Amino acid sequence: MKNVSVLIVEDNPNWRATLERLASRSGYACETASSYEEAVDMLGKQLYKLAIIDLRLTDWDAHDMGGMEIVNWLSRAKSPTKAIIVSGYATVNVVRDLFRSSVVVDIVDKADFSLPDFVALIEEVMKST
Repeated sequence: MKNVSVLIVEDNPNWRATLERLASRSGYACETASSYEEAVDMLGKQLYKLAIIDLRLTDWDAHDMGGMEIVNWLSRAKSPTKAIIVSGYATVNVVRDLFRSSVVVDIVDKADFSLPDFVALIEEVMKST
């Protein structure tokens, strides 16, 4: 197993298990969080090379934008952790805001999710960071 940590932040248990399985099968050590609070706690305690973050975390607020707040937290902390955003709800304005951050390297639409493409994206990010 590659000695690299990946944090998966996803409130939907089925998506969380799928994303963890994909990253683990690629040989990466994974940990998961199901909420903004849990993710920020974990990010504050350990350095992760990659965070795979759901944009909408239903525990966060009425707009379900907890994933955006995690990206903002990473930016403020000047963390070297890179992020892949996974969402079925990203609008053009949200995408634009996310890419203004030096943290986000890509956004994946859940509606067009492809297992081989996602695994290739993880590999690409891990090699480039």
